[in-house]
Amino acid sequence: MYQAIEPLEDGNLFRFHESPNPECPVGRNIHSLLDDKLKDIQEAMESEMKKYTLNDLRSGIQELLAKEA
Repeated sequence: MYQAIEPLEDGNLFRFHESPNPECPVGRNIHSLLDDKLKDIQEAMESEMKKYTLNDLRSGIQELLAKEA
């Protein structure tokens, strides 16, 4: 659902260190270390979010508003 309302550039949720310093031992290895992990995290989040529909959210807000009344 978040893709419908907030499209992501290149489909990536996480963006970091676009130009890491190749002289830095962390910088030159950060993408090798984290890119696949962050992709897995994004896929897990997207999979979890697919469980919820706009109707679920509508029902949830109706329940919350009813409690306030």
